[in-house]
Amino acid sequence: MLILRLRWYAHETSRVLLRHWQALCLVTMLLLPSMPVFAQARILGAPVLATLSPARGIEWQFLWIHALEGIGMLWVLAQRRAIGGGKFAAFFRSLPIPGWRERGVDLAVLALASTPLLLSVVAAVVALATHPGTHYLYVFDLTLITLAAQLAVLHRKWQSVWPLFAANLLLIAGLRFTGASAYAGLTGALLIAVWALARTSPVQSAHRRLPVISVNALREGSQGWLPPIARLQIGILRHHASAVFGRCLLMGSTVGLTVYLTALWEFDKRGLPLVLISQAIIVLVAAMHYRELSAAHQRAAHFMNSLPRRRFTQTVADITTIAVLALPFAALGPAYLTINGAISIVQAWIVIVSGAPLVALLRLPQRYVPRQSVLLGATLAALWVAVAWHCIVP
Repeated sequence: MLILRLRWYAHETSRVLLRHWQALCLVTMLLLPSMPVFAQARILGAPVLATLSPARGIEWQFLWIHALEGIGMLWVLAQRRAIGGGKFAAFFRSLPIPGWRERGVDLAVLALASTPLLLSVVAAVVALATHPGTHYLYVFDLTLITLAAQLAVLHRKWQSVWPLFAANLLLIAGLRFTGASAYAGLTGALLIAVWALARTSPVQSAHRRLPVISVNALREGSQGWLPPIARLQIGILRHHASAVFGRCLLMGSTVGLTVYLTALWEFDKRGLPLVLISQAIIVLVAAMHYRELSAAHQRAAHFMNSLPRRRFTQTVADITTIAVLALPFAALGPAYLTINGAISIVQAWIVIVSGAPLVALLRLPQRYVPRQSVLLGATLAALWVAVAWHCIVP
């Protein structure tokens, strides 16, 4: 079972890497000239060890631990199909296999899929060789809690995440206390993490009875006040909820970094160019949804072509959908500068509206050259930043 699951994971991962080879090449070109890999290996454990700094407050520790675990959850959410087995999982779960055995296979695949994240844990353990005590137990607790959260995301057992919140509280308490109290808190967090790992069971979808949903129930639960084409777009995005959630978090992270840097620079003349760059990144991330929309339209092409409507209508609907997804994040940067007096309201509106042509342009690579969409999309975004910088920045 484990060999078959790992073979499926390798197959799916290789397809993803082949599809995004342009992005990997761009990242490699940016990192290798400025980062000596072997010289920087000693700082791999810094994200895990940052919580142990005595200068950090309890609020910072609380947020940082949850941020580390959130990164692990997003890592699984982004490749949930590959880790879960994809089409092979439907056959796998139809077999009379005990839940504990399938859970063990899931944990093994999760550990292998999380190897890039575990490098920081291994580096932290090596760095703690000269610091014996409760620190080793902290690293072990954090690893098990993150693994339990990843398993809950993999099987969509969101109720299993709440006990892990209590484990994090005990983990932070163990870091703040000393002596027996520290060991008690860290041991309690360890027991909760082990309990969550043992409790989270796979979904046996092949043996459960599907609920019967009437047409009236669907009609009552739908957004009846929206036009049919809007409900169609919402349904497509809802079907890819995990991808939408991950990209929204990426856009939110871009906004957060932009706000932090503009405040750090005290809203000087670098603020507006930085906002333009973040606008391009946000629109570029939102434009990735063109792929899901296009694939859904192709699957329903035989039915959609039989309807009395123009094909241009669907194109406008797709562009509008991407614009609506990107607008809340794209408006935060200019609004923040306006609130702090760095730019006027008119300039903020110009910055926000100027991103509309980029939303439409980024559809072209996704529609006509999807294999080169990453490289062409980044090129179009860079050209838009250059033009907007020349026209908007005084």
